[in-house]
Amino acid sequence: MHFLCADVGTSRMKIALTDTTGHVHDMVSQNLQVLKKEEGFCEMDMNEVWDIFTSLCLKIKERNVFLWNRISGIGVTGQGDGLWAIDQNGDPIRYAILWNDTRTKHMIRTELDHFCTERSVNIPFSGSFHMLLMWLKEKENENYKRISFVFHCKDWINFRLTGTPSCDYSDASLAGFDLFDKEYCGDIFDEMALPGTENRLPQTYPSGAIVGSVSEFASASTGLTSGLPVIAGAIDVCSVAHGVGVRQPGETCVIIGTTLCTEVVVSKDQVDFERGMVACHTKEDLYLSVMPTLSGTTSLDWAKSILYSDKSYKDMERELFHIPVGSNGVFYHPYLYGERAPFRNPFARGGFYGLSAVHSRKEMMRAVFEGLALSLYDCLKTLPESGDILTVCGGGSASDLLCQIIADCTGRTVVRSPHAEAGIKGVSDILKATIEGFDEEYNRKAHNALFQPDTEMFPQYESLYHTFHELTHSMEGFWSERRCF
Repeated sequence: MHFLCADVGTSRMKIALTDTTGHVHDMVSQNLQVLKKEEGFCEMDMNEVWDIFTSLCLKIKERNVFLWNRISGIGVTGQGDGLWAIDQNGDPIRYAILWNDTRTKHMIRTELDHFCTERSVNIPFSGSFHMLLMWLKEKENENYKRISFVFHCKDWINFRLTGTPSCDYSDASLAGFDLFDKEYCGDIFDEMALPGTENRLPQTYPSGAIVGSVSEFASASTGLTSGLPVIAGAIDVCSVAHGVGVRQPGETCVIIGTTLCTEVVVSKDQVDFERGMVACHTKEDLYLSVMPTLSGTTSLDWAKSILYSDKSYKDMERELFHIPVGSNGVFYHPYLYGERAPFRNPFARGGFYGLSAVHSRKEMMRAVFEGLALSLYDCLKTLPESGDILTVCGGGSASDLLCQIIADCTGRTVVRSPHAEAGIKGVSDILKATIEGFDEEYNRKAHNALFQPDTEMFPQYESLYHTFHELTHSMEGFWSERRCF
């Protein structure tokens, strides 16, 4: 028995054939194009996303023709939030607007915060779909009127596969959704001058629920057998947590990818909307308290392209290991796209502080690594109490330097997940539970690497954290709407 699993990220789409152990038998992938036609705009061509999905399906079929008839189900995970809207004919009304888009930053109303939290609903941020609907209504009203359904990324793929509009609890839970009653809150949309929005949202399901089957149309496009069951799937942060075994209260994982996402599993009585976003977990009656920053490995890639374009990551990190804690007095704020965790300020900006003529690119680049770790620690200090182990995954977790800095900075043992594709592993495990009828316990015996905190360095990082935190607050005046555009 095999499963077809897809992970539709912000920068890349991956499609894998997995078996019942979650092992990836084969995988194909392709980059996705993020369109940035204006400052703060991040968009994606929905039709192109579907076309890439179909071409990757055909490619992996060609490479695994003897396994193709053994596929028992399909599951999709992907980037969350944003606005993926279709008209009554099932066609996109425009390009999708992504989760890291900040065009609505001038429209944020903090008076909505309490209104939302008292209704067990997450506080809006600039990339959530209802904020983007407000923008669309004001700036592209004809497109707004044409909307039949508002999707998230994976829901668009599921819709094209099955012809049935659907969403799972995890994706739905981050915008206008009552996490406990599992339904959209019309009061929120009315308060935001978006009446009737709940009627444009698809029915919601648990992540493992079968929401439809591959249609004849999708079969012709993808090469998949018509009639194959398709599950609701999950937002990537929840699928990853499931895939790395973070499934019990107090367990914590960090996704070091495009976003630096720190998340802790909590029970219903531990849910606190003042401590970050809260998502319905893939496991029933459990939730994830989530701190997804707006800049993760993007900060590393940006800084390296300027400071170390002549070296590989491996060679660069070899140099940086010898720079002492604190980068000889240089600090870095990783807020290149504004910030939403652990504080919300769409006008925040990145910056280097403490530079003098004696500093070189080594100190600056080391400061970027430390800035990410300090941002992570800032999130941990805001999240509910959690255990002493941080399970890390995502592309950035391959860096021994970053993993060790995180361990030293947080004072916790860092465990690198053995699953290179944790999101794929998560949706594969969910599929298995659905198809076979039981949820297998996660095996924690195999790990790629452990990084133990240095007891001498942790107090130094604690001191650096306070300076980092003070710098953040001292910059708020500069990050005002009047100065940053």
